[in-house]
Amino acid sequence: MNASVLAHLAERFRAPHPETLVTEALCFVLTRHPAARAAAIALLATDAMPDDARDWIRFTSEVSDGETSGRVDIAGQAGRKTWLSIEGKFGAPLTPRQPVAYIRALEKGGLDPVRVSRPAHSPPP
Repeated sequence: MNASVLAHLAERFRAPHPETLVTEALCFVLTRHPAARAAAIALLATDAMPDDARDWIRFTSEVSDGETSGRVDIAGQAGRKTWLSIEGKFGAPLTPRQPVAYIRALEKGGLDPVRVSRPAHSPPP
């Protein structure tokens, strides 16, 4: 028996990529619930991010960087500028190119790249 709703749904509907299900669920919450959106911005943004950018951040899933074949799971964007990136990893480490590409895509003052977390049960990078 699964302990979480997402784990239950992933197993019940035989989701081929549970990470995608989790990404979409988180993006749904961030786009539909102002308190969750505000909390994510407060947690991920640096002090250098302008207040007006914080007001306009919108979260979108599966965002391609346009230059390579890479895509970030969730991007926090204001207009065409990416200020925040969220990348979920379940059972797979970041590839060597991912952190570099994600940081290069961010505006100055965006996400603090040191803020990386992983589920307690996942293997270390």
